[in-house]
Amino acid sequence: MELFYKSELGSISTLICSLTLRGNTMSVKTNLLVAAAAVLGVSSAYAGGPEMMAAPAAPSFTPFFYAELGLGFAETAYEDFDASAFSVFNDIDNANGGMSYAGDFGYQFMPHMAVELGGGMLPELKINDASAQNTKLSSWYAYGAGRIDTAVMNDKLDVFSKFGLAYRSGSAKNDGTLDDSETWYAPFFGAGASYSVRDNIYVALEYNFIGSQNDSEHDFGTVPSANIYLGKVGYKFNF
Repeated sequence: MELFYKSELGSISTLICSLTLRGNTMSVKTNLLVAAAAVLGVSSAYAGGPEMMAAPAAPSFTPFFYAELGLGFAETAYEDFDASAFSVFNDIDNANGGMSYAGDFGYQFMPHMAVELGGGMLPELKINDASAQNTKLSSWYAYGAGRIDTAVMNDKLDVFSKFGLAYRSGSAKNDGTLDDSETWYAPFFGAGASYSVRDNIYVALEYNFIGSQNDSEHDFGTVPSANIYLGKVGYKFNF
């Protein structure tokens, strides 16, 4: 009986050792499988596309209004356009251009697109000869345009262009009987660059073109195009 009991105990001990070894082996295998699954999961998170990795958030944009004031030089080319008519005079101010000022107000409704309304005064031509009876030729303009801009340096420096339609008025008067005026529409184009000085304040250099008036039947006659070069200060209204 004693021999049988010891034999049974030995068999049980062997079985327990065997099970223990198998358990340890299974535990190691299980740990390896868990580690491998974790590595594969991380890899798939990076390589699995937008459904696994969230796309970076796009920069937020808030629409804003802006206003600008400008001062510069406008090339009107009155004398060059009709040299024979002006050749009889000796004393002419601003015969082909002079100081001009302008202003505009716009609404930027998309990151790089805006609509704009503006206008300005062109230099007044004055004939000082006595025979001209103090003749003055003056002109102003207004325009509506769409504007497209692109940032080129850390959101500080922008380049832009404008396309639209200008409404222009001209008048010719003297101390005698001359008193003619006319209005007309012409194509409008603008281009320039702006630099942000502060969050809401910027400066700009801008070129504007206003097309000519070629209808000789108008009381004012034909009028050359205008090339306008401006330095501007602008302010953004963020609400």
